[in-house]
Amino acid sequence: MNDLLLGVDGGATKTVAVVADATGRVLGAGRGGSSDIHAEHDPQVAVDRVAEAARQALRAAGVEGSALAHAAFGLCGADWPEDMVFYAERLTVALGLRRTPIIVNDALGALRAGTDDGIGVSLVIGTGGAIGARGPTGATWFSGMRLEASGATELGRIAYALLIRGTYGGGPVPGFQTAALATHGVGTVEELVRAITARDTGTGDQGVARLAAVLLEAGHAGDPVAHTAIGAHAEMLAGYVRAAAERVGFRDPAEVILVVTGGVLRHRCTDLLTAITERTGGYRIVRPDAEPVYGVLLLAADEVGVRPDIETLRATGPGAALFQTL
Repeated sequence: MNDLLLGVDGGATKTVAVVADATGRVLGAGRGGSSDIHAEHDPQVAVDRVAEAARQALRAAGVEGSALAHAAFGLCGADWPEDMVFYAERLTVALGLRRTPIIVNDALGALRAGTDDGIGVSLVIGTGGAIGARGPTGATWFSGMRLEASGATELGRIAYALLIRGTYGGGPVPGFQTAALATHGVGTVEELVRAITARDTGTGDQGVARLAAVLLEAGHAGDPVAHTAIGAHAEMLAGYVRAAAERVGFRDPAEVILVVTGGVLRHRCTDLLTAITERTGGYRIVRPDAEPVYGVLLLAADEVGVRPDIETLRATGPGAALFQTL
């Protein structure tokens, strides 16, 4: 059993864990909530969620943490060196690991999932956004706290602002208003605002993020306001992607693999991704079939010198429902 590997991918909304053997056969999986220690008054709350997702995967595989050859965690919240030490210390104890796990920002797990060697740039747009990069000489960079607000929450916030302006600020009523109200089962913007902000029952940022899909669909259908907002978001993200590639030593755009993943970039309305692609000019775009958690597991495999087959990971891993958010 000493060839077993644990990979855990933690985002702003969910954490997914898998245990697999050296061939890539998945033996267990688990899911928990947000891994982000920066979003909690007590950071241990987020660590406990990550640990619980890992325990579910270990239980399903019928093993203890001490049986693992290695473990890797790609986590939203692993933004500074002290964060990585914090996660590593707490998770080693919580899971009974024999060796200190690999802790990286979640963007770097996604990068490994879409490349054979982890070299390139990743753009992860889910509830929030993240960028990771590793250059041809091994230089590494990730966005962490260094990225403007992005992802479903920010796109939803843009849609929400347009709805409020149209009702209370003298602006035009957005063409997507009816669809936006339907996301919360309400009939007016007044009711929508209450559904999101009410002290005891409001949906908060999660409710705002629901509006992202409405904005994407409106832009795809030709709504000029939504189209402009999506284009501006793409321009901002493309600038960070280009800067990340340069920062780690890429000089020729043709050398750059750009791995794009996350629920927003997988949405059937691809206008945001198309606009980002147009603005990065020459990058080879990879939309990996493999979930980021498999890339994280491959980081552990790289460390111990084994090579799980990524197609075997996909074929034997959990169904799509475990990974869904947007």
